Amino acid sequence: MTTKNFKQPDGWAYNSFKTASGHDIRYGSAEPDPDKFPESKGTVVVTGGYGRHIEYYYEAINNWLNRGYTVYAMDWHGQGGSGRENPDRPELPPTYGFENHVGMFHEFVQNVVKPDPMRPAFLSTHSMGGNIIMRYLQEHENDPDFPFDAAVMGAPLIDIGTTVVPRGLFRRLVNFLDEQGADNFSIPSLGKAFEDAVEFLTDWNREKEDKIRDRVHEGYKQNTEDYAIGFPTVGWLKSAFNSSAVVNDKKFLSKIKTPVLILTAGNDALVSKSAQEEAAKSLPRGQQIFFDDAKHGIWYDHDDVQYPMWRAIDRFIHGITRAYDAISKYDPFVRKVG
Repeated sequence: MTTKNFKQPDGWAYNSFKTASGHDIRYGSAEPDPDKFPESKGTVVVTGGYGRHIEYYYEAINNWLNRGYTVYAMDWHGQGGSGRENPDRPELPPTYGFENHVGMFHEFVQNVVKPDPMRPAFLSTHSMGGNIIMRYLQEHENDPDFPFDAAVMGAPLIDIGTTVVPRGLFRRLVNFLDEQGADNFSIPSLGKAFEDAVEFLTDWNREKEDKIRDRVHEGYKQNTEDYAIGFPTVGWLKSAFNSSAVVNDKKFLSKIKTPVLILTAGNDALVSKSAQEEAAKSLPRGQQIFFDDAKHGIWYDHDDVQYPMWRAIDRFIHGITRAYDAISKYDPFVRKVG
């Protein structure tokens, strides 16, 4: 089951919170339709990729709501409606390490979301968000109050895709420029070219043109121009490479016991597909599903991707939700599953 509903969900409310480090984080939330679901089935927390704010994930959010889940979504600090590292240059992405995002996400879960411990809770993320969430899982899944039962990662950034320039050479160039103090320099400094490339690589599939989604996403861009950020800078790329080295380590991944479903886009030129495959093998409870026809923006790709993708997600979470149903019949005070 999937919905072609790209509008702001019914009852969706935006708010913000301030992290312990003083950063403002924008988030939104909604409950499922009470007429269809008198009680929420559980909680889903949605996070996006680089330069993609909450509005781009309305279709996915509506799909989760239509399955009966309470949904929260947040914009990573440095993009969307969240605060900026450099308020005078809001187009620049943050240059600090991804571990800072991990900490802010943990605060969001603990202080804002607070999932119901008696119901399932899932993570739904994309691209850069997959890298951050993987680190969050490794760091926090053994906490006594860790709330999540599984994670669904669309085109996660396990490693950066460098199909044009050899990866090693590209990383050395990034490190060299960073050492020269060029952390806010964009590679390349061609804003329009970057926007065109991202639209081609992520937003829609030109071989299977989807005029409806294309028109909706163009509306997002026009209506939320203040939320946009520019091309990744040297400083951001260095942080991304460093964080990819962390999550691309087999020993690191082997410690993550949370079930993780990796949705790999066959036409993805922005992140490494082979790194996703190796990650799925290294995760003790990892699964990977390959969608030949999908591009990097898999959460908002065309119908031929959406329908099988959501069938795969439903199968993935079915065992967890079924186990919760069984447990609730016998012991209402036990929540850990698997």
